[in-house]
Amino acid sequence: MPASPFHLSALASFFLLSLLPTEAAAQVQALFIFGDSVVDCGNNDYLPGSTATADFLPYGIDLPAVTGRYTNARTVADILGELLGIEHFVACSRDPNTKGQRILNGVNYASAGTGILEWTGRG
Repeated sequence: MPASPFHLSALASFFLLSLLPTEAAAQVQALFIFGDSVVDCGNNDYLPGSTATADFLPYGIDLPAVTGRYTNARTVADILGELLGIEHFVACSRDPNTKGQRILNGVNYASAGTGILEWTGRG
């Protein structure tokens, strides 16, 4: 199966980040993330009536607790943040605790099933 454009761009991004001097990565203080399930940190878990959730196993199986991420552990955004020196996962925008000091590392606005096309997320 050929690699998708997303996978190729993600690989290219990680390669380019590995070339960054440590001082450049240290200048990044926050990430603001927009996207779909590829980078969703669990925002859909906070949407009343949402059927697009990942708050059950096997999602998050390699983390201490299920987080709502559509992966077994970290998302691409989590890994990118780590590579850039962000110490903690970026806070989910829909989490009621995302305020004050929690937003200093940035905010993750990603939500599974989102898109720019009218038919996105219609099953």
